[in-house]
Amino acid sequence: MEYRTNRRTGDRISVIGLGTSYIAETEEKEAVGALEFAHEKGINYAGLATADAKTFTYYGKAFSSLLSRNRRVCRVSSVWV
Repeated sequence: MEYRTNRRTGDRISVIGLGTSYIAETEEKEAVGALEFAHEKGINYAGLATADAKTFTYYGKAFSSLLSRNRRVCRVSSVWV
């Protein structure tokens, strides 16, 4: 994956981001799998601005094991989670 460095924060952000409009229209198992796959391939930026509320649950399920290890998982809108 190619990354760009945010000059202000020093964060490395993937040049490919993940939009979430279609994730909300997908069954939970497939959505969580897609999010995990994207992260494994190095995508660490996601825009949730237009997402359906259940998308947040999908993100929580996909990344809960990573979050429990106190790691930055991805950049969502303008807040690290």
